[in-house]
Formats: sequence, C-alpha cells, structure tokens
Amino acid sequence: MVERNRKTSPLQFAKPSSEKTQPPPSRTWKVLIVDDDVDMVAVTRLVFDSIHFEGMPIEVLPAYSSNQAIEILSNHDDIAMAFIDVVMETDRAGLDLVRYIRDDLNNNEIQLVLRTGQPGYAPEVSVILEYGINDYRLKTDLDSIKLTTALVSALRNYENIRLAKQAARNNAILDEVNRTKSLFFAQMSHDLRTPLNSIMGFCDLLSANFTGVEQQEQLHLIKQSSEHLLAIVNDILDLSKAEAGKVRLNQVPLVLAELLLTSKKLIEPLLSTHVEFRIEGLEHLPPLVMGDPLRIKQILQNLLSNAVKFTTHGSIVLKVGAEQTDRGDWRVNLTLSDTGVGIPPARMSQLFNAYEQVGARIARPQGTGLGLTICKLLVDLMDGDISLTSEPNRGTTFHVHIQLPAVPEGVAFPEQGDVAPNIANLSPDSASSSTLSRRVLVVDDDATNRLVVRKMLEYLNCLVDCAPDGAIALSMVSAHEYDLIFMDCNMPHMDGIECVRRLRQLDSVARVPVIALTGADDTESREACSAAGMNGFLHKPVEMKRLLEIVEKWFGGRGGKDIRS
Repeated sequence: MVERNRKTSPLQFAKPSSEKTQPPPSRTWKVLIVDDDVDMVAVTRLVFDSIHFEGMPIEVLPAYSSNQAIEILSNHDDIAMAFIDVVMETDRAGLDLVRYIRDDLNNNEIQLVLRTGQPGYAPEVSVILEYGINDYRLKTDLDSIKLTTALVSALRNYENIRLAKQAARNNAILDEVNRTKSLFFAQMSHDLRTPLNSIMGFCDLLSANFTGVEQQEQLHLIKQSSEHLLAIVNDILDLSKAEAGKVRLNQVPLVLAELLLTSKKLIEPLLSTHVEFRIEGLEHLPPLVMGDPLRIKQILQNLLSNAVKFTTHGSIVLKVGAEQTDRGDWRVNLTLSDTGVGIPPARMSQLFNAYEQVGARIARPQGTGLGLTICKLLVDLMDGDISLTSEPNRGTTFHVHIQLPAVPEGVAFPEQGDVAPNIANLSPDSASSSTLSRRVLVVDDDATNRLVVRKMLEYLNCLVDCAPDGAIALSMVSAHEYDLIFMDCNMPHMDGIECVRRLRQLDSVARVPVIALTGADDTESREACSAAGMNGFLHKPVEMKRLLEIVEKWFGGRGGKDIRS
C-alpha cells in the first residue's frame, strides 16, 4: 500500500517522552489564561500543553484574577493571546481587563478571546467591537477541538499582525538609511568635486592667457590628469549610488542616432591612428524615443573607452538596431566589436563584478575598473541585459539590449543645443557685447571657488561680486541690482536652496536668473533646485566653455522669466 504524500501541518501534538527532563525551548507561544475557576484553567492548560504550532510549544501563563493578569502582562510583552473570563472579582472584571490591555497598555497585537460560563453575561456586539475583542466563546462549548481551533486562529492573527508591524519598522529603518545615504552621497560629491573646480578652472584661465607651446602642453597635462581624477570620482560615486538604489532615470524625448554620433565624436580623438571606428545601422533606429540621455551616453562611453584602450590595431564597430515590442516600447540592440587584446574565458565572469580586475596589465591601464559594473547596473535599470564574447588576441564583442519607452503623441523633437566653444579659442571677445557691464553675483562658501568663477566671469567681461553664504547674498541683492546669480547649494548659515526661496519672494529679484553651482549632480538635487526657483544647474568642476554658454544664454537677448508665475 502506497502512503499518500501529505503536507506538513503547522499544528502538531507533542509525543510523550521517556526522558525525565528536557531543555526549555528557545521560543514559545505565550498564552495567558485568566479565570477564577481553577479547574477551567487546569483543563485548558492540559489541552494546550500537548500542542506545537509552527514548530513551537505553547507556554501557558495562568492568572486567577484580573490583578494577577495585570502583573503577568507587566512582565511579559510578547503574549500572543489571552483567554479571559468575563465574570471574576466583579461582573465586568473581564471587560475591564480588556479595556486595560487595549487602552492603557496600547496593545493591539495580543488576541483576546472572552469566555463565560454564564450566558446572561455575554457581551453585546457593540461591546465586542468597541473593546477590540477578537472572539467570544461559552465555556460549555469549549471542548478540546474548539479550544484548539480558537488557539490556532488567534495565533495566526497574532503572527500576521506582528510580521506586518515588523515589516513597517524595517521599512522605516530602510527609509532612514536611504535618506542618510542620499545626504552622504550629496556631501561626498560636493566635497570631492569642489577642489577639482579650482584646479580645472584655473587651468582654463591659464590656458586662455598663456601662448607658449611648452606652457600649453603642461597645462594640457594638468587638465588631462584632473579630468582623469574626475572620472574616477564619478565612477565611485555612481557605483555607490547605484548599489544603494539611488539612481533614477530621467526619461525625456531624445534622438538616439544623434546621441550615438555625439559619443562617436567624443571618442574619435582617443583612437590610435591604426584603428578605424564606425557605426552601422543608424537608419534602423526610431526617429524619437524616451530615455535618459545622460545614462545611455554613460553606457556608451564606458564601453567605447574600454574598446579604445585595448585596441591598438584594426577596427571598432558599433552595430545598432531596434524593434518595437507588442507593448509599443522599443528594444534597442547595441553590439560593439573590437579587434583588441581580448579577455581570457576564465576571467570574463569577473568583468561585471565591482572591485574585480581582470589582471593588472589588461584591466586597468587607467581608471577604476568600475565602468563595466556601472554599465551593468544602468542596463538593469533600463530592463535590459548585457553580455560579451571574447577571444584572447582576437577581440571582444559586447551585446547590450535596453528597453526604451515610445514617445507619447504630441511630443516634439528636443531642441538642439549650440555647439560648445573650444577653450583654446576663447578670448575676452568670445562673449557677446551683451555681457559688457552685466553684473553677476557668485555665492559660494569656498573662497578658492569664488575666486576661480569670478576670474572666469571677469574674463568674459562681466562685473562680478561675491558672497560667502546665502544670508550675505540676500543683503547684497537688497543693495545692488544683478543680472545673473550663480548659487552654491551646500553652504553653512544659509544654504543656496533656502536663499533662492527667499530671493523669489522679493519682487526686485523675481526675474533674475539663478543658476545652481554645486558639486552634487543627482536627480534629487536638480529637483530641489528647480522647486526652490532656480533657472539652471551647473555642477562642479565648472569649465569656461560651459560658463560661457550660460552667460550667452541669459545675456544674449532672451532674458529671464518670472518663475513665480
């Protein structure tokens, strides 16, 4: 005879043991029995002593009056349920005890079962609802089966409530941890990028003033090293934010083909003279999709940078394509192949793991080695996948698939920005005549940063005042009229966000454009700046060409708008 498979029941009955003593269990279900009838307590205890629920035994806590019950409750805060007699010292002793548990102890977890041997003292429905009573039973109906049923139902309810409250507490802790992480990343980004702002800013100024070939070469090396350091800082911060779940996609309409061509232009100056780079399949891309251009470009730049670093001869080919899914969004396929050094098969599994390197000589000619890890995290955010094939000394091919939403009806093509000027060609005449005698206020708590931004703006023919914090900036705005304000966000005494909120309450400053000038570059910071009333966002380190773009935008005849309207 074949025995049927049976599921393990959460309810088990203890078997008699031949051992005289057993170690106490690590955890029990605590059940309070409150009844002035000694025999009723003994019978109930006899039934419960043989039961195990969810693998744990029942620990009975007997009380023969409501006062004894109150004392037990004061010593045990994890009682799962209570059987409470209605009539004890008084006709309402049980109900008064229930009121004490629910109101005085504020305990809504414990399951309360009222029972009485006198039907005339049964509580009305309104009393059961008002007092938070979970069940009511007559003592005459409580045989062992009904006792067990009442017990199991109560324990299940208690555990569900306890788990829900624990989950809520855990979520609150996680929210606080994430809030702390966000503050940490914002502060770390500010603290790391702020010194680089001075180095790269003065490098731009010196490069614009010195004409000697040797001096230009030295300044170029300083700038190149600073950009390398900035890339490392960005990688570390991006990885930290991604692992903490703090990276959000900023979905906007974009022309994917144009973004790919821009990445090609950025990478071409780094190619070896013996390497050809081409993009195939642009004609197969949709004209417009929704996506985060910054993050898509970051994926492309990381992959292309690796290909360039490890390919000295041959070619680098990026094949692109897209297909529309049944849901209407686009599955974009990117295949990047190179004829570089390749990767040994045994080491390919390490590529997307943070802090893993595929050999010092191969994996890290420069950089942190975190680029592919960041790519994987960003691709995952876009509901995609990334994989590779490689053969040592023959080359490597990366396969990337990302999901991009279709553009809603009525959305227009994004405006094309002006081409940024080359820093080598900048001169005081580069700024239009509209910048002459324009008064600009720079607010930053770092003296070196104030100096470098002031020098850049003066080089662009602006009249510049500086303030070390928001409070002083407010007093200066009251005394002078400004055409443009650059505002650091992270400052003591009064930060940039609060300062701009107060500025926007002044009619005299309502139309003055305010540009955030900060080391933070995350979505939360941008949203906070916009909500406060800022008109633009410029993150450190600030390059002269970007500063010129901002100045030209606001002094080129377009003017500001009253953002309070």
